[in-house]
Amino acid sequence: MYDDVVKNEFGFYSLKSLPSDEERETYYKEKYYQDAMGSYEVTYTPRELDYIDAKLEQIFLLTNKHFAPPPRVPIVLFST
Repeated sequence: MYDDVVKNEFGFYSLKSLPSDEERETYYKEKYYQDAMGSYEVTYTPRELDYIDAKLEQIFLLTNKHFAPPPRVPIVLFST
């Protein structure tokens, strides 16, 4: 039924013959990103761009909140 599919040495299924690096590069460069396939679009509406900007800002703010370096505390040395 699936002559092009085989079980590999790790127990996963894959294609018998995978495309070469050059074939994959050509496909993604000339077809995938140009034909609005997957999650990429050739152009976005202003509303979509606003949404993307808002999501990026949200990620930036959360990342800075949780991964910001701790505030610097002045060290006071006492001498006698």
